[in-house]
Amino acid sequence: MPNHSKKNSQQRYRDDEIKVYGVNICQTIFASRPADLIKVYILSEKRKKFAPIIEHCVRHKKGYNLVQNEDLEKLTQSVHHEGICMIVRESKTVTVTDMLAVLKKSSSPVCLLCLDGVQNSHNLGNILRTAAHFGVPFVLVNEPNFITLPASARRVSEGGAEFVRVVFARDLSVVLKNLQEMGFLIVATSSHANKELNEAALAPKTVFVMGDEVGGISEAVSRQVKTHVSISGTGHVESLNVATATAICVSQWWQKRKN
Repeated sequence: MPNHSKKNSQQRYRDDEIKVYGVNICQTIFASRPADLIKVYILSEKRKKFAPIIEHCVRHKKGYNLVQNEDLEKLTQSVHHEGICMIVRESKTVTVTDMLAVLKKSSSPVCLLCLDGVQNSHNLGNILRTAAHFGVPFVLVNEPNFITLPASARRVSEGGAEFVRVVFARDLSVVLKNLQEMGFLIVATSSHANKELNEAALAPKTVFVMGDEVGGISEAVSRQVKTHVSISGTGHVESLNVATATAICVSQWWQKRKN
């Protein structure tokens, strides 16, 4: 029988295990790598919605708890849990070295993202959702801001986090220099750039560098950027939210490759 106690709903988990919550990310993990599922917490009134997951737990002797809303809020530290939380085995971490090795072996067009100073986990989640939609395989982030992918970013990605590898880098400028030497065009957006995004000659291998909405990209990273573009609009606001700007940039690259 499933355990309903608060004590068990707040159980600690190991370093190689992560907590995820939200319908789409949990359903995606269950569909793509069910063997990595370790334990599940489900809101009692949602048991019918998540019946296949419960049946899997029973069949494979995985732990599952039917809990109350307050227990799930404590476990996830969020009111946006959407009725489910999973403890799962974390996917293999991809290092900068791993990423560069993969890219060196491929001659296919590819778009990458580099997030310099982006700290909001919801923005990160939305960017991962965009990356998954347009087939971006790697998203670079700098370690001072993120050393692991927050559960809130996984939820907001709506499952996209399972299809994109987040690569944590200590020095983004060094990584961008390496990518440039491999033939990648390094592009950044700026409201002051004279060239508009839709007029830019985006290379088959492109990295879009997206900065913090307040401070922009760092000086060290800016030195590696070869093309600055602006996103045309009414001019009523100075700039777009970083996740929105990212979606527009990657969509533009995708359409040019498609055409």
